Amino acid sequence: MANFDTDQLKRNILNDMRVELADEFDRNFERKAFFTRKWKPRRICFYAAML
Repeated sequence: MANFDTDQLKRNILNDMRVELADEFDRNFERKAFFTRKWKPRRICFYAAML
């Protein structure tokens, strides 16, 4: 029977989740959406742009 290290398993799972979530976060900006929900276009505030 193989030596099963539960702490290493937890670390691996958390690391995999961190990598996948970071990739998904980056993809949100590429597709301008939060997962599948498109972002509403932002209105440009001309007064703020003048400051």
